[in-house]
Amino acid sequence: MKVSHEAAILAQLDAAVGVIPDATVHRGQGMSNRFAVPGWGLPLGQYFQFGDLRIETDRVTVVVEAESAGGITNLVKYWPLLASGGRTKRLVVAHLFRVGSEGDFMSHRRLWAFLRDRMRDDLGSRG
Repeated sequence: MKVSHEAAILAQLDAAVGVIPDATVHRGQGMSNRFAVPGWGLPLGQYFQFGDLRIETDRVTVVVEAESAGGITNLVKYWPLLASGGRTKRLVVAHLFRVGSEGDFMSHRRLWAFLRDRMRDDLGSRG
């Protein structure tokens, strides 16, 4: 039986954010923690969630995606947002899930790395 460690890690991170000056924290699926991709024309209810925990400072947005496995939607949803060129701050995405052995979720981890590299190539070529 798989155990979800998401709530525990998010609580620890949430507590640690308190030491970051001038940081604001957003959590969950409410509208304050969602984003639209410019030009897609999605209705409000179809916006993407900005991670399980989002930390905003003047210079950077840090998004924490915590889950029990390695789903790629939590990475790929940022590709069109970044490709739109509308971001003025650096975006850091931290994808957290527990790996109990070297082989755990290997297919998900390889897919994540593959997609990350394609995104880097595409976004890098756009400047």
